Amino acid sequence: DYGVTQPQPARWHLSSGDEEFKTTTEPVCGMELAIDRAAGHRDVDGDRRYFCSQLCLDSYDADPARYLSPGSLPR
Repeated sequence: DYGVTQPQPARWHLSSGDEEFKTTTEPVCGMELAIDRAAGHRDVDGDRRYFCSQLCLDSYDADPARYLSPGSLPR
């Protein structure tokens, strides 16, 4: 969903091997992301935001306000 602008609370899931892992919604592209697979993160106002790739991390760093504003769309 490309309209995602606010960080979502992390959720726990079970893998096929019954191992738990945490996921969250990536703020730039909106994909669900396993936190342990994140390419990086930024701490914003006490919330940690995780990114799926260096490209999304760079996009966020270039214009963080774009991804914090309601109704913003990722590039």
